Amino acid sequence: IFAWCQRYVPSYCAAAFCGILMLTTPVTLLGRSTLPDALFTLLAMSALFLIFEVEKLLPGLLLLLVSTFVRTDNVVLVVPVLTVLWFTTRLEFWKAASLGLLSVLSVALINHFAGDYGPAMLFYRNFSGTPSFPADMNLHMSVRVYVSGFRLGIRRMLESPLPGFILLGLVGVYRKSHLRLISAISTTYAGLHFLVLPNWEDRWFVITYLLLALSSICVESRAPGSSSPSSLHPANMS
Repeated sequence: IFAWCQRYVPSYCAAAFCGILMLTTPVTLLGRSTLPDALFTLLAMSALFLIFEVEKLLPGLLLLLVSTFVRTDNVVLVVPVLTVLWFTTRLEFWKAASLGLLSVLSVALINHFAGDYGPAMLFYRNFSGTPSFPADMNLHMSVRVYVSGFRLGIRRMLESPLPGFILLGLVGVYRKSHLRLISAISTTYAGLHFLVLPNWEDRWFVITYLLLALSSICVESRAPGSSSPSSLHPANMS
């Protein structure tokens, strides 16, 4: 984040911004967790930085695909990234489709060998509790179960720090941030993730928080010698 900010603002501003951002509740809790969410956030942020900021497409895509093996739900971040790369002509359709298919097959393979119990058990774990003997439980998904979980997830979302970070994202939009495209990708990731599993856990969406916050500061002129912000414009991404 410091390296990203430093491309737009002086080092002391970047350091102050990063210090405040690291003290926010979602990031603090992420750092204290022993779950793989922090590693996923690091890999995904680094991948987006390489792909869209410094325009290193190959290492960025490799890092993004590797992050799928850290958290399989990262596949919902891979999809909008590949879509944008195809739409901006930085990636041919068959390449984008192949990489998307590879990420989906990777998730299916991981779930198969990990002994995944399916979406019904996933919903039970998120909204009911931790089962003692999941293999012996006979659960069924229904529209009613999904809607009930969706309503609870909306309430958790509104109680989360998301509204504050959305305001920061709107500041970036108003000030014509160079990270608007990346913020849109991270917001799409959050939306797709929530539609698939309508629960709001901050540790899953820290990457969205960080990118929305970044868009509010990455609007100034770059440091001397750095690449031009105009390189992020879709017309220059071919």
